[in-house]
Amino acid sequence: MPKRILLVSTSSTRGGAEKILYTLAKNISREKFEISGFISLKSLGVYGDLLRKEGLEVSSFETERRGFFPAISTLRSVLKNKRPDIVLAFMYQAVELCRFVKISSPVSFKLISSHRVNPRTRSFLTLLLDRALKSQDNLSVAECEASRSFLIQNQGYMPEKVKVIYNGIANTEHNLNQEEKTTLRKKLKIKENSFLIGTAGRLHKQKNHAALIDAVNLIQSPKNLQCVIFGDGPERGALELQIKTLGLEDTVILAGEKEDASSFFPALDAFILSSDWEGFPSVILEAMQAQTPVIATAVDGVPEIIKEGFNGFLVPPQNPKALAGAIARLIDFPKDSKAVLLKNAHESVLNRFPLTKMIESYENIFLEA
Repeated sequence: MPKRILLVSTSSTRGGAEKILYTLAKNISREKFEISGFISLKSLGVYGDLLRKEGLEVSSFETERRGFFPAISTLRSVLKNKRPDIVLAFMYQAVELCRFVKISSPVSFKLISSHRVNPRTRSFLTLLLDRALKSQDNLSVAECEASRSFLIQNQGYMPEKVKVIYNGIANTEHNLNQEEKTTLRKKLKIKENSFLIGTAGRLHKQKNHAALIDAVNLIQSPKNLQCVIFGDGPERGALELQIKTLGLEDTVILAGEKEDASSFFPALDAFILSSDWEGFPSVILEAMQAQTPVIATAVDGVPEIIKEGFNGFLVPPQNPKALAGAIARLIDFPKDSKAVLLKNAHESVLNRFPLTKMIESYENIFLEA
């Protein structure tokens, strides 16, 4: 009989963690496992809707409207009805809710938790709560070694109960010709012959798009540099003001959310990740697979993907000057050296982070639970 798995996530909006959970739910073996349902604590987003189209039973606790505490009794009722063998909890709020409910759950289940981002930036109180409830986990999945080390060294997790499973990506070819790249750029209203850099992610302080805009402002040459930022979020107003204040309205484009922003990556001359903290950003894998050079801040799991000068470039976080220097270096990068860089990046993704490996790793821990 297939093992029954209940998926609980803080949200199902267009984000990296949400995309990984959707991909896992879509690709997991239906012979070995039965997905008994998907719960989003917050209102349903794009991945919740997609899972519903895949035939899964999807629901939302709407905690942003109803509050967190009513979700406790609701989850207890779901567990009593569904009686899953395993609950997989994604992101902090979902993890802590499932831990708290497990203490007095009417049914027995194995809990597998995954924070999906290094918790080092969380407040003292949230880290204290995490320490208090961590014993409810049967296993914790860290998205990178940096997060695993933090959980063990700072939060007191038992090493044997924390397993790293890197995000994986499907092998998709991105061999676009110049005409196809030009078409993509026209959709974004990019000037002809521009050196186009770009990024994708929620407009949130974590991603520090402000540092990227400052870096663009520091680059005086070439004059045809342009930057496109895909995504939306609470920092949009502040970023719009920054762009206007610096007089970069024709240089920096806030493109908003796109259904599949990664489809534009082959049209970029460089992908930039300017985050202050991360987990294991799959968006870097998508850019590398698209054979787009990557410049990223050396935070958390990023150095586990990128080796400086081999398959991309690393810069310190919160340092627009260093970021500007790396962009300027790439603009003048020799063609032959760039070809080697892109080859190394593409092979890194294919060899180290295939989607099949990620799915297999999750299936193994479900079977062992």
